[in-house]
Amino acid sequence: MLSQFSILALGFGISGLTSIVSAQTPEANLSLKLEIQRSLDRGLRWLAKEQDAATGSLGDKEQPAITALAVTAWMADPSRQKGEIPEPAAKGYDFIASTAHDDGGFYVKGLATYNTSLSMMALLQEESGKFNQLILGGRRFLIGQQADFDNKGETDSPFDGGIGYGGSYTHSDLSNTHFALEALHYSKSLFADTGVDTSKQPDLNWDAAIKFVERCQNLTSTNDMDWASDDAANKGGFVYFPGDSKAGEMTVKGEDGERVALRSYGSMSYAGLLSLVYADLKSDDPRIQAVLDWLRRNFTLEENPGLELQGLYYYYHTMAKALNIAKIDKMQLSDGTRVDWREELAKKLLICRPLMDRGPTRMHVGWRKSPLWLLRTRCLLWSISTVRFKLWIALAPLPIAWLTEQGIRILSVHETKTSGLSSYLFRHFGHRHRCGKTDDDIRLRHVS
Repeated sequence: MLSQFSILALGFGISGLTSIVSAQTPEANLSLKLEIQRSLDRGLRWLAKEQDAATGSLGDKEQPAITALAVTAWMADPSRQKGEIPEPAAKGYDFIASTAHDDGGFYVKGLATYNTSLSMMALLQEESGKFNQLILGGRRFLIGQQADFDNKGETDSPFDGGIGYGGSYTHSDLSNTHFALEALHYSKSLFADTGVDTSKQPDLNWDAAIKFVERCQNLTSTNDMDWASDDAANKGGFVYFPGDSKAGEMTVKGEDGERVALRSYGSMSYAGLLSLVYADLKSDDPRIQAVLDWLRRNFTLEENPGLELQGLYYYYHTMAKALNIAKIDKMQLSDGTRVDWREELAKKLLICRPLMDRGPTRMHVGWRKSPLWLLRTRCLLWSISTVRFKLWIALAPLPIAWLTEQGIRILSVHETKTSGLSSYLFRHFGHRHRCGKTDDDIRLRHVS
């Protein structure tokens, strides 16, 4: 079996590229649209070949989210007719449903929040409503994961209102939180449109969730944490959780002299923007405007700002989702330049097309038998689909980044002591990479 990471990266690509064809692109881009569709077709066929014929799963059977990522890619195919369920997706749905628990969660072993959020988003794409009760259960489970430490009902802990990995690791973080908010946001919208009775369902404490997200943003007017900074390099951007940035720290000068600030970085800043939108904040809200300003100042497709090449596919994926849902067709940079980010991201991801067309490249020599290959494939496919068809943003660009950049914090830092998916995650994401190239710099830290 090939690496689960290839599905994840290809999924990132799909969610990045879908909207470019349906967006108001000129006729001159017809060749680019056709090239995108060809790459989507190849990637989807490859995913089908990697599916376990007996169980319908892909990758690690203890992580249903991996299968959910593939199902989402098949259902997000722009050529799929409404109501049609490709055979591989139908088998995948059966496997996902088999992992549902009485508490509403979708999981087998560990990473309950990620597994449930991703599974819900896959189930939401099935149009008949046959999975509505399972989705309602998933909502109940995710809402139950919301943190409320210390005094109940008060946001007196920096982590109150957020959501963590689940299980014994209750620590809230922005990545888990924004994935859960995404599943809750879209499932609530679906049920409101279809008339499903949710009156007996619990609801998230959205005010507390917003407070947690605020406490991840470098914006002193709304973040009450001492570490928050309005320095020019970081103002408006986001970190991983209150008091921690995977981009590290920096010394800044203020009115009271020098102080230490947490670095804002790209992938979490887009995750922060998504969280604020899912919480129904208006586009002119100062928190949204502040993060958009940071993203404009730091816009690039060459790296994940603040983390260089680490978390690059996670960055592409959250960028595609966030700019779509924020209804930004062209990114106006700080120098006044207007960038058609969909077209530029499409071209960037197509450079990585060997990942979709023929599996491992020399960047992955030594990992060819690892199920993480599947994840890279799905990441690229989803990023591609987001750019290709703008309207798919509500469902297609799912939170497929969890296996690329997340989960390592709760895993052993010793590769020889990890097993299965944990080992694959840790081994691959120690490497810095850029579309087929790798260096020997092994990073032994969790990044998002």
